[in-house]
Amino acid sequence: MRGTAKRDNHCKRNEEDRLLSSEDLHPTDIYVGARVRNRRKELGLSQTALGQALGLTFQQIQKYERGFNRVSASKLFEASRVLDVPVSYFFNGLVQAETEEASASEATVSGFLASAEGLEMASHFPRLSSVTRKSIVGIVRAILMDQEAELRSAEPETEPAV
Repeated sequence: MRGTAKRDNHCKRNEEDRLLSSEDLHPTDIYVGARVRNRRKELGLSQTALGQALGLTFQQIQKYERGFNRVSASKLFEASRVLDVPVSYFFNGLVQAETEEASASEATVSGFLASAEGLEMASHFPRLSSVTRKSIVGIVRAILMDQEAELRSAEPETEPAV
């Protein structure tokens, strides 16, 4: 009976994780997770290797890196040793948000950097010329406008009330 309750709680927790949106995540957790990910990748470590060094599963490392789970002080200390950086490394560049808008903006950037594609784009983007960067931003805007137009056209039209 205990095993069933444990399994039910585990399933419920996984379901809650899937339901979390980036708005539910704390910007600091996202930022620290992105810093863990960046340093791990700099060292060429897999999530599995880092997890083993910290006594965690690669799934737990994924959740830390995405900001879904908060890294405890003791795990952050261990991670700093494994990743060969001071604990302060994980907070370098973190700005205390003065407004909700700034906090939301930081969460967006941190969320972007937490994805593999975002991290790759961020590493290549600064090396492009200004003209090329502006062109890429224009292309992304055009793609988003097309997506939004497709979504609007897919919505059922409502007839005006008479």
